[in-house]
Amino acid sequence: MNYTVLNAQRQPLGPMPEFQVREFLQQGDISLDSLAWKPGMAAWEPLRAFSEFIDVPNQSAQPHNPYAPPQAAEYFPKGEGSLDMNASSKIRGAALTEEVLQRGYRVDILHCLSRGWDLVFCRDFWAIIGIHTLAWLTQLASSLLYVNIVVGGPMMGGLDLYFLKRIRGEEATLSTAYSGFNIAFVQLFVVVLVAGILTALGCLLLIIPGIYLGVAYSFARTLVIDRQLDFWDAMECSRKVISAHWFKFFGFVIVIGLCQFLGVLALIIGVFISMPICHAALMFAYEDIFHPRPNDTTENR
Repeated sequence: MNYTVLNAQRQPLGPMPEFQVREFLQQGDISLDSLAWKPGMAAWEPLRAFSEFIDVPNQSAQPHNPYAPPQAAEYFPKGEGSLDMNASSKIRGAALTEEVLQRGYRVDILHCLSRGWDLVFCRDFWAIIGIHTLAWLTQLASSLLYVNIVVGGPMMGGLDLYFLKRIRGEEATLSTAYSGFNIAFVQLFVVVLVAGILTALGCLLLIIPGIYLGVAYSFARTLVIDRQLDFWDAMECSRKVISAHWFKFFGFVIVIGLCQFLGVLALIIGVFISMPICHAALMFAYEDIFHPRPNDTTENR
């Protein structure tokens, strides 16, 4: 079990194993009042609340930690998920990665596509098709004007959030699809740019590294707009989580590509239906992994 601990300057230490936490306690870098988190916890708590550190003597000589309870709630308001949103992106990204990998997850390609189909055809078909088509036309126009490198990330990030809100039963409108331009414009622009550059470099180096990264970064953009991670933390979280079942995700990418190709064959018009279905399917996979429901199973397939 690894722990992430905040020192008196609110800087993260870890994730690290128990023996290293004890070393920091002995050295005086942290105290029993220091806030800590480990996978499975709903919120940060002082180390004195952890039963495994009950034998550590109270360090009365240590300076008071200004972020210790009960004031801690003011500095770390609880956000969505198991980690407080005021923690740094690095802490949240590392903790989310560890939580997902320890919990485990499954990738059911056909089930994701089936739910994507139901979402499009059973929940306001014309609104979903219309908004996705408008977003696609926006990207097409930006490509013709040679500004897609700037527009692409925020536009696709907004679409990710649009489908996630639809999946979660929340209100999702046209403004949601374009929200990437005001929620996390810089981070979405940079994550797509850097991921694209690294993937291209990987393709130049024997091709296989590029294919690996292209698949592994599938959720980087989504993690930026949904979990408010910085671009590199989102890329690393996506890469490490997807690598646990990389070949299944590679199959997922191939199936999505085939579905969109079939849409093109269907008098071209079919692609305007196949694209939102595939986008929704990918977001269902994201939900299954990073935002599982209480009755979801963690059995790997």
